[in-house]
Order: sequence, then C-alpha cells, then structure tokens
Amino acid sequence: MRPRTSPPAGVDMLTDALSVVPDQLADPADQSQVLQCSCPAHVVGSLIGKGGAALKEISDATGVHLDMRDMEGSFGEKAIIISGNAVGCVAAYLHIIGRIASLQESGGLEDALVGAEGFDAMAGAGSFL
Repeated sequence: MRPRTSPPAGVDMLTDALSVVPDQLADPADQSQVLQCSCPAHVVGSLIGKGGAALKEISDATGVHLDMRDMEGSFGEKAIIISGNAVGCVAAYLHIIGRIASLQESGGLEDALVGAEGFDAMAGAGSFL
C-alpha cells in the first residue's frame, strides 16, 4: 500500500479496503457474513418500496439476503440485517445507507424511480423478502 498524508477519498478508500480482504472472505460462496444497520421509521416504507421491490433490487444486484426487524426498545428505528458474502454485504450496506440519507433529505416522501440502477424504486410500505 502507498503511504498517505490525508485520508483516502471515496473509490480509493474502497479499493484499498478490498485489496486487504482475505481470499476466503472474497469468495462469493462464503455466505457467512452479517451486517446490521438501523433505519429511521419514517423512511422505512420508501426504503422497502412497493411490495419490497426496492430492497429486492438491492438484494438481487449484490447477492445478499435482506431482512428488516423491529429494534428492541426502539420505536423510532428498524434494524436491517444484511447477510451474504463480505463484498456483497458491504455493497448492499452502501446502497442502503445512501438511500436512507437521500430519503431523510427529502423527508421520506419520494414516490418515483430515481438514482442509478433503479435502486431507488419506492412507493408504499409493506414487508419484503
């Protein structure tokens, strides 16, 4: 790795991180990784999309399984559980947190397809996957 005087930015940071992932974790067959993040309750419906379409699209594109659960003791947030291989989990996490940030900025009221790759399909609430 090259020495740096300032923190790496964006793609460089991700490239550096991927370069140190052990081969066994980079193996798509290794589905043992699990990440969890929280989602503010007021954007859950828009994040999920109509009939779960938005999260299904992320799941299909990254090869991970996504699940949403209530967070014990918190009525204002839901837990998003991401499971699969390491690279897919990280990719799905980045899509999800980006989408949450976008929804919070807009007040969670978006109702159209926006953004790259159609990851922003939204419209109603409901369960998914």
